[in-house]
Amino acid sequence: MFLRIANTPRPYAWGSTTAISSLLGTEASGGPEAELWLGTHPGSPSRLVQPVDGAQTLAEWLERQGGEVAASAGASVPALGAVPVDVPKTKEIRDETTAAGTSAAEKGENSFEFGEGRLPFLLKILAAGGPLSLQAHPTPEQAIAGFERENAAGIPLDAPHRNYKDPYPKPEIIYALSDTFDALCGFRDPQLSAQIVRALGPDDRLEQLAARIESRPLAEVFEWLITRGPGVDELVAAVTRAAAATAAASSAAGAAASAAPAASAPPAASAPPADGLPKTKEIPGETTPQGVDGAESGHSSFVFGSAAADAAAGTVRMLAAEYPGDPGIVISLLLNRVTLRRGEALYLPAGNIHAYLHGLGVELMVASDNVLRGGLTPKHIDVGELLAVLDFAPQPVPWLRPVRSGGADIFRPTDAGFELAVVDGSASLALETSAIAICTRGEATVTGQESSVRLVRGDSVFITASEGALTVEGDAELFIASGS
Repeated sequence: MFLRIANTPRPYAWGSTTAISSLLGTEASGGPEAELWLGTHPGSPSRLVQPVDGAQTLAEWLERQGGEVAASAGASVPALGAVPVDVPKTKEIRDETTAAGTSAAEKGENSFEFGEGRLPFLLKILAAGGPLSLQAHPTPEQAIAGFERENAAGIPLDAPHRNYKDPYPKPEIIYALSDTFDALCGFRDPQLSAQIVRALGPDDRLEQLAARIESRPLAEVFEWLITRGPGVDELVAAVTRAAAATAAASSAAGAAASAAPAASAPPAASAPPADGLPKTKEIPGETTPQGVDGAESGHSSFVFGSAAADAAAGTVRMLAAEYPGDPGIVISLLLNRVTLRRGEALYLPAGNIHAYLHGLGVELMVASDNVLRGGLTPKHIDVGELLAVLDFAPQPVPWLRPVRSGGADIFRPTDAGFELAVVDGSASLALETSAIAICTRGEATVTGQESSVRLVRGDSVFITASEGALTVEGDAELFIASGS
């Protein structure tokens, strides 16, 4: 069965005002449109375009189907630890129990149930017109423990200082739809961070920061920055000034170059961006996925030079413009700075600190709202819990490489419990769980074992697992999310 679904983009302040509407051919609201959610997450459940059996939302319809459809939606989700079926949505906090009446801790370690009416994954279109917060997500065990701990403490689910809104982890894929998608992700080699700090310019505070990065554990440096330890405010100001000075120097050099006689005809005016995102000043990424093999964590070579320093300085300027004085400005110098090209993807597992900076993308994750923030936000930051969740081990950029199958690119991170199929044209797919698909270009017919549906740009559908093998015919771009 195919059920047409729709939703309204979330109006977070960092969202682009035009990117999602330009992608899907819908009318822009006039305000920020940050994320379009496709799924059953209670924060923004998808609507049924045509109500079915009295159900108005996909979650309501799944709940009314009971066992077979709901079970197939999450049957392939791996064992991620015991979680309760029911998640309270009111300020009344109670002990969470499973359908059998046992607590999450009593149920065992090999269960990951979302219950009837809940899909275990959430598909999003994300449009970052500006930087998102620095953040990380918990492991399954941390999510369960944190959720039950805050329940026991009587912290309301909608309290601004609540960390764990549900007992689930939140690993995620981000796939670039815009020509470029800029992000920070994971701690890089401290020696490289120190070199970049020094490259920002001669300054005693920058030299002291570089020396600290080289000689102290990353966790200690991070905690000093995020808690605004002695000298941090002055350091943030110094880093901001240094990055501004590099921009001024670049502008002066550019003006001098433009005053010289032209060696060739000027380039033609560029066309407006197809993704609807306003172009930011060029911020070159310091890493690309060249030569990356392996599905989970690619290894890209890093050659220190002006590109890396320019990328760091540009990121500092961007963050300082949005969050002046925030320690996250300096923390960005400790992280991998990456620019994805269209069609490239990252996988961000538990503990990976990251921030999306600018761009349009498809995001797929476990259906959770557990976010531990680390800066660049007016929202609550729980330093102690964040330090407990973060993975401080330096990591390469976590590129996620697809596997080609049946005419589709399949992005399938190990042990995440979900996969993203990208179809450009015709393809054949084996569907083992329920799925959600969205069409971002063209027109195609999707045929399963029971029925078929015609999709055009902007359409999205829920697909029951009973459709089995899918055939896509036409000239369209489709993103199909499912369990794995």
